Amino acid sequence: MNSSTIKIKKFLSNRNTVAFICGILAVVVLFVAYNWRIRNAIDPIQVPVAKVDIQPRTEITDDMVEYKQFTSAALDNENVIVKGADVIGKYSKVNTMIPQGSLFYNSAIVDQEDRADYYVDQTPKDYVLHYIPVNTTTSYSNSILPGRYIDIYLSTGNTTANEDETYVEGGKVMVSMFIQNVKVLAVKTSSGENVFENSEETRVPAQLIVAVPKRQYLLLKAASLISDSGGGITITPVPNTNKEDVQPEIVNEAWEDYLTSRMEQIDESLLEDIKGTEDKKNG
Repeated sequence: MNSSTIKIKKFLSNRNTVAFICGILAVVVLFVAYNWRIRNAIDPIQVPVAKVDIQPRTEITDDMVEYKQFTSAALDNENVIVKGADVIGKYSKVNTMIPQGSLFYNSAIVDQEDRADYYVDQTPKDYVLHYIPVNTTTSYSNSILPGRYIDIYLSTGNTTANEDETYVEGGKVMVSMFIQNVKVLAVKTSSGENVFENSEETRVPAQLIVAVPKRQYLLLKAASLISDSGGGITITPVPNTNKEDVQPEIVNEAWEDYLTSRMEQIDESLLEDIKGTEDKKNG
């Protein structure tokens, strides 16, 4: 073993020497880390801001966004969006206007499918929105999701009425499918919140929002009004397994005829609408 190796070993075996070296290394690390933080805090970065006033419920496009320089220290907020790709294609919230020159915040924008009124844009032409009351039980423990299909069943529980007063067959309660393949556009709480939006809060479903052709809407509305007036009709949504893009279809003409015949219980203006669509159907 040469003398140089012996000297190095002696040097490193000295505790004071080792402590001194560790102290020097710690100071160097702290100095580098401090300078890195200072540099990142003062070096400007390009951040997206609103180029124009962006109204509520508006899709954010390229021409609505420009970029300005901010220091990292000025952006010390997890809510601030610092990448343009995280802004463009999103929507301003229903109750939020983003003023010109403003930074973009996560709390102010949403993905298209998370918009509170997204289901309105999903309504096909010549279709009408309809609301079906539900609760946790009738929504199959929250298993009816937006984008899925349901079948709508009607039933009557008035077994003492005559056949010309309620839809019975041989004096028995009737439960049968009325319309199949109805797409669910949204599931809402009683206060209008989306049940399945990103939230840690457990929300109770109160209504399914669907869209159906006008005649189907009028007949469903008739069933709802008869039900609300104590007429004995119950409307029940039942999930189905259909995954294809299909149209809702009336599959029970008996229910269709029965609801049409009960129009005297419904507001006169609605009656005229149904009669008009019936005339067009037969014309």
